[in-house]
Amino acid sequence: MTTNKTATMDEGELSSLTESFYRPPASSLTEGIEEHDLRAFVGNKADHYLKKWAPMIEGRDDEASFSLPACLLTSLWLAYRKMYRFTLIYYGIILLKSIAEAAFFAGLLGRTQAPSGFALLTTVGTSIIFGVYGNRWYFSHAKQVVADVRTHGLEAQAHEAMLAKRGGTSLVAALGLSFMFIVILFVVLYFVLFPWLKN
Repeated sequence: MTTNKTATMDEGELSSLTESFYRPPASSLTEGIEEHDLRAFVGNKADHYLKKWAPMIEGRDDEASFSLPACLLTSLWLAYRKMYRFTLIYYGIILLKSIAEAAFFAGLLGRTQAPSGFALLTTVGTSIIFGVYGNRWYFSHAKQVVADVRTHGLEAQAHEAMLAKRGGTSLVAALGLSFMFIVILFVVLYFVLFPWLKN
């Protein structure tokens, strides 16, 4: 009897210890990602984004909704949501577009700047593309972060704390990166490219 009781206690302790660490439940939203993972990652606006991501979670990517913040406040929204890789891609597109416009219109055509209609068209086009794919990219980013955090094998509380730290929002990043990019763009155009084109 004593032996069986000890064995039972050992099994109970082992079960308790196992449950104290993060283990994905049997059912999942997509690719083993749980709703509580996404909620911990997004933070306060989790309900909003879970609704936006519903078509992708259900495998209906073609029905993904348009992201107005990603369209109107592209770089601010990307950095605010801590999608730094996409932020840098956007900055790269804008920088290359600005350099190409200056080189073509100022360098080849002798104009002081690109026609306002052309500049507006390319800017709006870029913004619409990010608006169309913004929610898809944010969902993809969330899944990548969740998958990476899972590899650490943390306890449930620590797991969600790390998701919250790597997700959520950062107003400092949004404003800081935008300011840095404006400075870099100004320096490249007015102190490097334009003087070179005049020679």
